[in-house]
Amino acid sequence: MEHSISIIELLRLTLYLGAIPFIAGTLLFSFLLRRLNIPRIKTTLYSLLHLFCSFCITLAIWAVWKWNIDIMFYFLFLPSCAAEIITCLSFYFYIKKQS
Repeated sequence: MEHSISIIELLRLTLYLGAIPFIAGTLLFSFLLRRLNIPRIKTTLYSLLHLFCSFCITLAIWAVWKWNIDIMFYFLFLPSCAAEIITCLSFYFYIKKQS
């Protein structure tokens, strides 16, 4: 028997499972941007873009997850942790290079 899930339910589940890594990653990214002396409005916009990109990457990683390990590590959703590391580092070094 096949199980189906709607797109809205998938998005809500991703936000629910990845809430802790998303919040921690966004706070860390905002802290790193504040150290670069970027104005507050730009920091907010970069943080929102970072959050959106890491959410999209989380969905992509979750779609191709084929390993035989569990997708949750205690309270951490592993695809969102990987997406946060990827986007935080790539955005930070890109912004640091431009400024």
